Amino acid sequence: MQLFAHTGALRSILVHPSFLLLRNGILGGDVMVQMDNIGEIKCNNKSVDEIDAVKLAFIKVLENHNTVIYLNKPVTVIKAFGIKRKAGIIVLNIDDREEFITFVERFKNKPLI
Repeated sequence: MQLFAHTGALRSILVHPSFLLLRNGILGGDVMVQMDNIGEIKCNNKSVDEIDAVKLAFIKVLENHNTVIYLNKPVTVIKAFGIKRKAGIIVLNIDDREEFITFVERFKNKPLI
């Protein structure tokens, strides 16, 4: 298990062999993604305009993203005030995105023993 944390204690990413737990503060988005549901992870600073893309930041224009996670099946993201959104694509900012992607790729599509 690996914890990728930002400077704020409430904005963290937990990488477990079977799932990712992505949290973006009190008012940002929270979501749990099963490893076998991850289709692809890309380093991307460009705008993602797909209808099923959800940015974890509370105020989208104030926080740039650098990572996009494409899912095989949509998941529910819990946003500010308990608002739920279906996401097939998760857009977020990760401090060390290359290390994060390498770490997740180790567990993705691997059966647990």
